[in-house]
Amino acid sequence: MSHFHPRAELTTHEVTNQPEALGDVSLMADPAMREAANNAFARLSDAQALSAHDQHLEIFGQRAGSEQ
Repeated sequence: MSHFHPRAELTTHEVTNQPEALGDVSLMADPAMREAANNAFARLSDAQALSAHDQHLEIFGQRAGSEQ
C-alpha cells in the first residue's frame, strides 16, 4: 500500500481566461429567458393573471441573478 502525503501548499499557474463577474443582474433581462417565460404562460387568457406572473418572474430573476 502506498503512503500518500498530500501537501498543503501547491504551486500552480494564474488563470486568465475567466469572464468578469456579472454582479447584480436580472435573469429576466435575457431575451431568451423572457421569451421562454412568455411562451410558458401564453395560455393564460386573463391579462391580470399574466401581469402577476410577470411581476413574480421579474422579482425571481432579480433574486436569482443577484451577486449574493
